[in-house]
Amino acid sequence: MVYLKNEYATETDGKTTEMVLRDFLENILDIYVSNFQRVHRVGRNTANRDRPRPIIARFQKYPEVVEILKQRKNLDKNAGYGIGPDLPKKVIELRKHQIPRLLEARKDGRTAFFSRAEPWRLMIDGRVAS
Repeated sequence: MVYLKNEYATETDGKTTEMVLRDFLENILDIYVSNFQRVHRVGRNTANRDRPRPIIARFQKYPEVVEILKQRKNLDKNAGYGIGPDLPKKVIELRKHQIPRLLEARKDGRTAFFSRAEPWRLMIDGRVAS
């Protein structure tokens, strides 16, 4: 699943959520997606929301997810777009405690990232960080 939050996520002109997401992927990321398994918004639709509702999409083909997650580094940081995997709260909490080590390792010039297979596991220079 991919999580999208930005001004693109606002309800616009009677377009379906899938149409809004497809428009974003084609025009901003220049990626064509064949089919979605499911596309929906998160949160309640209220008139006085101070921020747009995020969109969550599940894709039929995993290589499309990988391509989209690779392309997120090309997004303009000031454009207000955000793309990321939809993770459970427990995984987010486990990651939160490891973020300082991740940033420190990257600052030192080492390769550091969270594993895709086990998203709570921090990898530094190809090894599990202890």
